[in-house]
Amino acid sequence: MARPSVEIPEQLASQLSERPTFERSATDGKDVKNVETDPEVNHLTQHEEEDDDRASIEVEQSIGVTKIEALYLVFGKGWKLWLLWLSIALIANVYSLSSMTTYNYTAFATSSFGEHTVLGTITVITGIMAGVAKPFLAKMADLWSRPLAIAVSVFFYTVGYIAIAASKSVSDVAGGEVLYTLGNTGIDFLVTILLADITSLQWRGAIVGIYSIPYIIWAFVAGDISTGISAYTSDGWRWGYGMFTIMVPICIAPALIILFWADKKAKKVGALSLASSTYTRDMILRKQEAAQRTWYQTCIYYARQIDAVGLLLLGFAFGCILSPFTLSSTASNGYKNPSLIALLVVGGVLFISFCLWEWKVASHPIMPRRVFNRTFICCILIDWNYYFSGYLSDAYWSSWLWVAMDYDSKGYTYMQNILTVGLCLFGALAGLVQRYTHRFKYLQLTGLAIRVMYVSLPLP
Repeated sequence: MARPSVEIPEQLASQLSERPTFERSATDGKDVKNVETDPEVNHLTQHEEEDDDRASIEVEQSIGVTKIEALYLVFGKGWKLWLLWLSIALIANVYSLSSMTTYNYTAFATSSFGEHTVLGTITVITGIMAGVAKPFLAKMADLWSRPLAIAVSVFFYTVGYIAIAASKSVSDVAGGEVLYTLGNTGIDFLVTILLADITSLQWRGAIVGIYSIPYIIWAFVAGDISTGISAYTSDGWRWGYGMFTIMVPICIAPALIILFWADKKAKKVGALSLASSTYTRDMILRKQEAAQRTWYQTCIYYARQIDAVGLLLLGFAFGCILSPFTLSSTASNGYKNPSLIALLVVGGVLFISFCLWEWKVASHPIMPRRVFNRTFICCILIDWNYYFSGYLSDAYWSSWLWVAMDYDSKGYTYMQNILTVGLCLFGALAGLVQRYTHRFKYLQLTGLAIRVMYVSLPLP
C-alpha cells in the first residue's frame, strides 16, 4: 500500500531547512583503515539480518521523543531558541545554589532532634530513591513529555523541602528528604536529557560541562548565604530549606512555560506529524483504545508502560539489602538480629524476582535486552565503583569536618564545596577537549586514575 503524503504547513516550510543536523567533523574517519574481511568470521545470515531489521522496526518512537523533535521545527534558530537557552541557564543557577547550600544542612537538622545517627539511614534511603526514580522519570518523559516530567519533579522538590522546613521530628526530616530526592533527581536528570535533545552529539559533552559552571560561581557565595541566615544553628537550617521552596519553582517556571507553549504550538501547526510519520495514526489508535478502557484498565496500561512492577521490585530489593548496613549499629545483637537477617533474605529474593520479571514477564522492561552490550555493561561497572567509593566516606564527611576541624561557618561551607568545584571545573574542560579531539577513552582512563589517588589520600 502506498504511503500517504504529508502536506507541510507553509509556516514550517522555511524552518525545515534550518533543522539541526549532525555534520561530520574534520577529524571523523581520520583513523579509519581498510580492513580485509576475514572469511573465517561467521557473519550474520540473511534470516538473522531480517530478524534484526524486524526488531529495530518494533522499537516504536514514543510521544515524548516526538514532541521534543518537533521543537526543532517550532523554534528554528531565532530568538525563541535563545530564550529557551536563557531559561535553562536560570535553572542551572538556582539549582546549583540549592545544591551548594542545602547539602550541608541535613546533619544539623538531624542533630537538632538528637538523632544524628539517622543520617546514615537517610543517605541510604535517598540514594536508593535517586536510583529507582530515574527509570520512572525517563519513562514519564518518553510517554508524555519532558516539561510534564520536569513539572512533576518540581512539585516533589518543593513539597519535600516544605516538609523538612516545617518538620517536628526526625521522621519528618527523613520523609521530606525522600520527597526532595525524587524531585531533585528528576530536575537534574531531565534537564540533562533536555540538553542532550537540543544539542548535537559532538557538542553534548561540552554543553553538559558548561551547564555545571554556576556551581563554581556559587561555591564562593554559598558560605556567606549560610552564615547570613545562621543555617548552622538549632533552627537556622529551616530557613535554609524554606527559601528554595520559593526560588526553585519561580526560576524553573520560565523554562516550563516555553516548553509547554512549544508543545502546544507544534501540535497546532502539525509539526508533530512531521517529527514522526506515525504520530497521527498512533494518536487516533490511542484515543480509540482509551475510550474503550475503564479507569482500572487505564491504570494497568500505564503501569505496564512504565514497568511499575519492575521499579517496585528493584526499589524494595535494594532497600532490603542495603538498609541493614546502617541499622546494624542501633539494632540489638547487630547483624545477628533476626529482623536484619530477614531483610537481607527478602532483598535477595526480590532482586532475583526482579531479574526474572524483566527477562520473562515485563512488556516494557526497564532494561531491554538490546542495550546489553560490552560497552554498556562496562559503563555500569565503572559507575558502580565510582559511586560506591564516593558514598563510603560521604555520609559522615560533613559531620567529621564540623567536629574534628576548626572551621568557621564560611570555611566549613567552602571545604564542603571543594569537590563540587573540582568536578564542575574539570568536567567543563574535559567536555571541550572531547569536542575538539573527538576522543573520550584517554580522558576516562586519566580521570579514573586520578580518582583512585584521591580516594587513597585520606588513608593513614
